[in-house]
Amino acid sequence: MDTSFAQRVQYERLENGIDVAVLKTGVSDVVRCSVRFGSGSDALPSKPGRSMLLSGLLPAGVRGASRDDVLELFESLGARVSVSVGAAAIEAHVTCRKAVFAEVLTTLFDMCGSPRVTERDFREVRMRILNTLRIARDDTSTRARTALMRALYAKGNPHFAYTPEELAKDVERTTLADVREHYRNLVGTVGGNVVVVGDVQPRATRSLIRDCVQSLHEGRSALRSMVQSDRVVSNAAARTVVSMRDKMNIDTMFALPVSITRDCDERIALEAGVAILGSSGTGRLFRVLRSERSLTYGAVASLAGLTEGYPGFLLGRALFPNDVYQTGEAAFLEVVTKWQDKGVTSSELRRYKQEALGRYTVSLTTTASMCAALSAVLSAGRPVEYLDQYPNLVQDLRLSEVNSVIEEQCSGRTVTLAAAGSIDTNGKPLAATK
Repeated sequence: MDTSFAQRVQYERLENGIDVAVLKTGVSDVVRCSVRFGSGSDALPSKPGRSMLLSGLLPAGVRGASRDDVLELFESLGARVSVSVGAAAIEAHVTCRKAVFAEVLTTLFDMCGSPRVTERDFREVRMRILNTLRIARDDTSTRARTALMRALYAKGNPHFAYTPEELAKDVERTTLADVREHYRNLVGTVGGNVVVVGDVQPRATRSLIRDCVQSLHEGRSALRSMVQSDRVVSNAAARTVVSMRDKMNIDTMFALPVSITRDCDERIALEAGVAILGSSGTGRLFRVLRSERSLTYGAVASLAGLTEGYPGFLLGRALFPNDVYQTGEAAFLEVVTKWQDKGVTSSELRRYKQEALGRYTVSLTTTASMCAALSAVLSAGRPVEYLDQYPNLVQDLRLSEVNSVIEEQCSGRTVTLAAAGSIDTNGKPLAATK
């Protein structure tokens, strides 16, 4: 399968280390922009509250304008702007009309270069985050995922998870001065990227970006992500249960750490194998647990934790009524174990290729998906040409290649499972509250 997507992209790396990619499309009067710069929350994993509060405070105010003024400006221009602290970088996303794009982007970078935050802003955001964390305490998905990551990973690993209670305590003891210092330490241009897609003039847009990024601190951020990705718990319990009375649907997740990263050649083959296991609607898990045995509302599996370049993990999820949980868990693990031991079939791989290439083609038909794809490729350190090469890499996958990587990464290992809801530690239903 041949594509020419990357050939239409105008790319350059600025002297300050920021990659710029601009793509003019046939869409009329709409511009999408994605920005990544500096470091993210993994640069200071022991103090997660700082990144949570910073995300809530962005977009912030600028010189001479409050945070409310900036938000009102974006709204008056009809622009959708979001800014947050990701795991590895500060991220911003913009959607607006062509006529206002220069004003929106200039204001965004002015804010990123020197954000203005008041004590009032800080108190409001902290209260909102604490309320969200209180709600999360009663969420089965949050509880199961947190228990699973804590069973598998030690502190220092990027996949380790803090409980909502631990996060709330860290948010409460974080000050505005802490957040301001945290932002200054995160900002930097090296390794960042700006992607613009839509109704634009590439030459003028690249010039605009060169002017805008001058507001950022040049060079590397003072805090660099120095995570200990090898900190995996070797004797993880086979099952962890979080009993939550009156939660009749049991959120059930399993995980298995793998050694590959997003940069490994084997990633595409393992992605194919995992999709065959757990792609929503067509994967084995859904077919067996939902279509054939009617045990669950849905079951999926995917590779997770690879986005930022660390070794990730195989993650599966199903939702079982508590009165069939024990049967559902056994069936869940039965399907996974068979996949670990036997791999996939030639007909499954053939169907996967057709579906994957179809999804890939469709995914590059909107400005949003094109912007996301370009940003992801640049963030991974790959050339934009990789987007044209990817379809052929999928098409060339061999059955032996897929099954070999499944065997290497997953075979002969016990998955770790976590469940949250109205069951006891043996998986039996709890009595309902009267």
